[in-house]
Amino acid sequence: MLDKCNLRGQWLERRVLRMYRTIVIFIAVAFLAGWTAVGETVVLNEMIPWPLLSAGIAVETVLLTDEPVEPLAGWREWASNSAYQIRFGLMPIGTSEDPGISFAFLQGATPQIVVDADNNENLVDNDIVTSREQIDSRSYTWFVTVVGEYQNGDSVVRSQLHINITALYSYELDDYIVGYSGFCQRRGILKLEGISVPIAITSLLSNGTYDVSHLVVAVDGDFDGRIDSLPGSHEVFGPGEDVQIGTTRYRITSVSAWGETLSLEEIGSAPARPRIARGELAPAFSTISISGERLDLSMFKGQAVVLYFLPTLAGGACDTCVTNKHFLKRLVSIYNVLRSLRSVTMIAVVPGKVAREELNTLPSTGIYYVVDPALTSLYRRTYGLIIIAPDGTIAAMDEAWAAFRCIRPHGEFDELRVDEIEAVVQRLLRGNQGL
Repeated sequence: MLDKCNLRGQWLERRVLRMYRTIVIFIAVAFLAGWTAVGETVVLNEMIPWPLLSAGIAVETVLLTDEPVEPLAGWREWASNSAYQIRFGLMPIGTSEDPGISFAFLQGATPQIVVDADNNENLVDNDIVTSREQIDSRSYTWFVTVVGEYQNGDSVVRSQLHINITALYSYELDDYIVGYSGFCQRRGILKLEGISVPIAITSLLSNGTYDVSHLVVAVDGDFDGRIDSLPGSHEVFGPGEDVQIGTTRYRITSVSAWGETLSLEEIGSAPARPRIARGELAPAFSTISISGERLDLSMFKGQAVVLYFLPTLAGGACDTCVTNKHFLKRLVSIYNVLRSLRSVTMIAVVPGKVAREELNTLPSTGIYYVVDPALTSLYRRTYGLIIIAPDGTIAAMDEAWAAFRCIRPHGEFDELRVDEIEAVVQRLLRGNQGL
């Protein structure tokens, strides 16, 4: 039997690839024609039904009530004729006087939702949302395109956006916890001197609004005709970061509340952002360890270097968390298999200020601990492991990846196993290449 989800995913992948090829041709034609710039304002008129893959958008919990929060036409008769137990929620989306977008949560053996997607204060003229994925045996998430209202001077702009609504079943409460978040990105072509560059943005705000301080931007900074939006990509820029295209830096000066227009200004130049990927040259760094040793990557030429970025340390705000224990246990396990090997240097990069007592439970010899935000920024990692070969190239690393499944991309963060790390390092020391 044919897998319809897989077919739809393959169709979408082909469509995206065709779009990228069109962009590459468009760039070439524009360059040959000597196309001149029309300014650094871009219209983002394409909306993609998933966020940039590096954007972590918070889910806002919705209070469910027995009656709608805003007046809705015909809801009483509609609810009384339903076989479901119905409760109502309101998602504050947009910036106008409209309170938001209402939905009905239909609770039964399998929950359903009905959303006032066109935002006309009428649920009755909307169908049950069928675009749904099952999270676990009793939890679900739905994907919906809705219309938000945004104040624009004296007028109101109605603009579509994609959201998801999630219902997580709590056995402790014997009830569902329902929340929503934005779930889209807007794309366009940024017109610069002699060239056009694909660009995309995602808002980290759940209410469907865009502002400069809550914006993730991805741009085709290396001019290969496609945008790499995976976490750690050299083409992704977080809130407050300047955007870099090639060697030119830009500052985002404004974005419309509904995300349709974005303005940038040129502010200077910088070396091209390095790719952090297997086979690429590891960016050079110079830093100082917590113990005062000066560490330059060039010092370790001819050795294997293991860079381990730690998100937290023992004794922090969450020293009993399962995730914290995982990070530290992994660090110790890696150290134990590498400490007997010669020509291996292990550097653990930790965030913020670290007290000496916080290192007491960790290995203390044959490993350097570094607190250096610049190093974290250079490698664009808040967590993960990178193995640098004796020739200075990246031999192996923890990697994020994504693939299309049922139209939307689904991704994971793959950690190298301890035995894989040991095998790569030993291979490098024998003069072979890593993975």
